[in-house]
Amino acid sequence: MTKAKKIALGASITALCCVLMLITAVFPFVSYAAPILAGLLLVFIAIEINKKWAFLCYITVSLLSLVVTADYSAILAFILFFGYYPILKGVIEKIRKPVIEWILKVISFNLAIFLGLTLMFFIIGADAFLKEYLMYGYIGLAVLLVLANVMFVLYDIFLTRMISLLINFFIPKYLTFLR
Repeated sequence: MTKAKKIALGASITALCCVLMLITAVFPFVSYAAPILAGLLLVFIAIEINKKWAFLCYITVSLLSLVVTADYSAILAFILFFGYYPILKGVIEKIRKPVIEWILKVISFNLAIFLGLTLMFFIIGADAFLKEYLMYGYIGLAVLLVLANVMFVLYDIFLTRMISLLINFFIPKYLTFLR
């Protein structure tokens, strides 16, 4: 693929990701679906070009989303996890040892959760944060974290199947003009 085609693909996918993030301001019910789909679009770049380009597009979408998107929960979801995880997943899965892969995946997810909660602690203030997240005590917080990890495993399985669909069906059938 020529450099011009790489730039065009990267710019197109970045623009589509930004449009998805912008849609969250108009349709608030897609606050979590849009960052997930935007992260999935970055897989195109990781597959067709390389992971370095995909990561640069992730940074670009993150910065542009801060400017054009009003839904900060969608922005944080994209920046803290859904934007980079599809790229990181490809790197982790090169290890080819499932137990180690899952440990690294779960650690990366929990670090993102911890970072997000820490940011919220400082942004909304300690009192509001403690009132919101410790409403049901520490047991409620532990249950929330366990459920979040279960949802992460389901998301990872979904992402694996979507990437398989992209590699086996969509890219060979519709993106042959890129090559």
